[in-house]
Amino acid sequence: MSQELAGACDKLLTSTSILSHTYGIPTITSTQDKIDDKINRLEQEHVKLYDELTHKLDELIYLNEVDQLQHDDEQTIQSKYEEIVHLYPMLPPIKLESFIKAHNSTIKTDLLLNNFIQLTGPILRSIHQDNTSLTNTELNILTNLDKLYALDNGLVFQIMQKFKSGKLHEQEYNQLLDDNEKLLIENLKPKLMALKDSNETLLSLHKQLINSKQQQVDGIDLDQDIIKQIESKYHDLVQQWNYLSKLCTFLPMLITSLPLNWYEDKTLFNIIQDCEDFSEKLDRYQTLLNVETIKDIDTKDLLMLDFDELINDNDNVNDL
Repeated sequence: MSQELAGACDKLLTSTSILSHTYGIPTITSTQDKIDDKINRLEQEHVKLYDELTHKLDELIYLNEVDQLQHDDEQTIQSKYEEIVHLYPMLPPIKLESFIKAHNSTIKTDLLLNNFIQLTGPILRSIHQDNTSLTNTELNILTNLDKLYALDNGLVFQIMQKFKSGKLHEQEYNQLLDDNEKLLIENLKPKLMALKDSNETLLSLHKQLINSKQQQVDGIDLDQDIIKQIESKYHDLVQQWNYLSKLCTFLPMLITSLPLNWYEDKTLFNIIQDCEDFSEKLDRYQTLLNVETIKDIDTKDLLMLDFDELINDNDNVNDL
């Protein structure tokens, strides 16, 4: 048992970097991490060697073509040259050689062979080859492709579903806009137009009423004694309104503070309700005339005031 335990411990130690540790706090690196690091280094080295190989192949192909030209006659070489010049009519012949060299080195070798094919090759293998023959990198590519393009829960599928849902919401939103526009045009607009006409009619009638009152007041011949009497009565009136307003506020407070069941007492309850009604009327009256504004209103304007216009039940001010 102890030998088996010792063997397991040795196996664990060899799978980590503890045995090669020299100083500091040791870190444990799994075997898989080592393998992944080694694979990354090998892949980088493969890319570098592959780049060097393609450029050397280009150079060999070029030298081979030069060698073949050594065995061709001058007429054949001239014919081949004219064919190449005909393919690039936009370039002067003096720049053709440098252009073709740059095209082969940059486009064909660097971009196509060393970049595009090296990128697409593992992707195509991960898609079309059996999983058992794939490298770790190709398996990772296959896993990521599945995350992106899986038909049930791939990211692309989810984005398409979101886009489709957004389109449906957009259609619902546009439908709501159409319904609101239809509501505004067919229902609200006629009512607003009718309200506008009624308002214009009301303003016209109000203007006629003011003119009528103005004519009535202008037709009254008032001497100084009558003017003083009118002003005195109005001053007394606003003072009484002010007093009654305070009284209508005080009485409900007094009743509700009494140690009585005022809610079931008919008399007390009616007093509170009457105070509320009177207070409402008095507030409306005092929006036109009160102890603060009466000093700024002349006698003719006082005579034109109609307080019963403020209430719907047309109660007379003398009811107070």
